[in-house]
Amino acid sequence: MSLPNLLTEPAQRPPFYRSISSHSQLSVNSSRSSKVLSFGRTFSYQKDKPRLYLALFSRGGTAGGTYGSQLSCDSYHWALVIGSQSPLRSEAGTAFHIVHGTSDSEGTHFFYEETDLRENPYLARNFLARIALAKVVDERRVVALFRTLASSVSAHLNPTHVPPHATNHDATSFSCLSWVKAAWAAVSEDSRRPLKSYFGPEDWSQFENEARKYVKRKRRQGRYSPNTEPGGVTWDPAEVPTWNYWENRETTD
Repeated sequence: MSLPNLLTEPAQRPPFYRSISSHSQLSVNSSRSSKVLSFGRTFSYQKDKPRLYLALFSRGGTAGGTYGSQLSCDSYHWALVIGSQSPLRSEAGTAFHIVHGTSDSEGTHFFYEETDLRENPYLARNFLARIALAKVVDERRVVALFRTLASSVSAHLNPTHVPPHATNHDATSFSCLSWVKAAWAAVSEDSRRPLKSYFGPEDWSQFENEARKYVKRKRRQGRYSPNTEPGGVTWDPAEVPTWNYWENRETTD
């Protein structure tokens, strides 16, 4: 997969890039102690590296696109999110994902989006859970890899075009989930090591299974339902349930 030289040229947006964020331009502060990233967040190099999360959202429609599809999609909309360790929905970070567009005689069209969750309250409100997969060492590189992967498919993605890292090349199987799987493979295999992680593409099935089990467990606990029982557990709706995969523990309930 041909990647841009990040030392001499910026990450290029794919031709069918669609952003609803006003913070989508990458900029790096020369300060030694911190780096100002594309999404308006400041991270300390030592203490608060952003995380890469596998994110699950409930489904529903949006203007110009939808998080639902008839093509092999299950109960959730899947994305990768780069964000801080803060559990607050208002600080959830940026979602990188494929959005299903309209269907016509040529097939079903898709859009690649980088969605600042601060500016999309609908998506932030439907953020069911996240699984921490890795620490992000080089966010610029990770974003470039995501964009390059998205650019490897045609501008209005026909289901006959599947990302090169996808293991199943059946056209009807392309979905937000298969793109997320391909994106994880791209960043975890990259020779420049933009992530600090113990895991690789071979661990994907475990990630997916853990994410599904975690959301089901939270649903059984009543996490997504209003608390009406006297003496029941009070859940904070402002926070996103979070499971840290490499620590094998829940960090936000």
